[in-house]
Amino acid sequence: MTEFVVTGLKNALERFEAACKRRPQELSSILPRLVAVSKTKPNELVIAAYEAGQRHFGENYVQELNQKGNDPEILLKCPDIRWHFIGRLQRNKIPKVINTPNLFMVETVDSARLATALHDAWGKFGKEPLRVMVQVNTSAEEAKGGLIPEEAPDLVSHLLEKCPNLKFAGLMTIGQYGYDLSRGPNPDFQVLIECRQNVCQKLGLNMEEVELSMGMSDDFEHAIENNDKKTPPGGLEPPTFRLTAERASRLRHGGCLPRKHCCLIVADYVWFTLLGAEHKLGFYYPRNTQEVIVWDSDRTYYLNLPAIKDRIDNLYYQRELTPKNFQTPVAFV
Repeated sequence: MTEFVVTGLKNALERFEAACKRRPQELSSILPRLVAVSKTKPNELVIAAYEAGQRHFGENYVQELNQKGNDPEILLKCPDIRWHFIGRLQRNKIPKVINTPNLFMVETVDSARLATALHDAWGKFGKEPLRVMVQVNTSAEEAKGGLIPEEAPDLVSHLLEKCPNLKFAGLMTIGQYGYDLSRGPNPDFQVLIECRQNVCQKLGLNMEEVELSMGMSDDFEHAIENNDKKTPPGGLEPPTFRLTAERASRLRHGGCLPRKHCCLIVADYVWFTLLGAEHKLGFYYPRNTQEVIVWDSDRTYYLNLPAIKDRIDNLYYQRELTPKNFQTPVAFV
């Protein structure tokens, strides 16, 4: 088993290094960090990976993080190990997390209350500030933690102004599983990149100092290579047709959209639904955005935000929609 882990780690590092070489020139000086998720794995595999050169490890469960971090053999054989907590954190579990030796970072801070509780608890140690990341829910899935992108600037501001025992390190997302990269850039990565841009612009931060934590075993290479330059699926450019709340009532009757399709604009989200289809398509919609772009390719319909024009990749597969998911519609086509 340990040989399998070492071989797998070697292959992952080779892919990691190759992806780093493919990064845009302006990002080539910024070295990404590879975190090995060791949840549910026995201690001997953690030690084997460490001895093979891996230093950063991620744990999802508080109890498991605490047990591994305090394990005498790991403490002896892995003195420079760096633990990342990447699971959902409850305030009553904070003591176990922070009592983990070699805790490097907590990546799942998603509220001011949690940040304050973590700040107060860590302050009792009298150590240097604990690195934390703000978790952003980029896929709008209820099962996943994180705040919506618009709320990120306020939470980051809270960390910077009211939590001196914490060091804001960046933004983290889990994103949707199994995204088909042949359809274009992962929309969750794009949302996180734009969230960072928004946070840095509003708070006057240097983007190079705000890390992004994203990507898993099947897409971490794409996460490493990812940048602000995006192309629509198939390399197609969207037409200039735009939809606004004022014009929405005329679109369907004017023949711009097939009658079997409808677009519902709400305060925080735009949902584009193929009526009668088994799936629903949803798109993130900032409060301050006045219009969206509707386009189609091969009978597939998309929406795009003008603020990120020409990036037709913010596509989310959502859970089945019911009336309780919606706020009062602004327009219905």
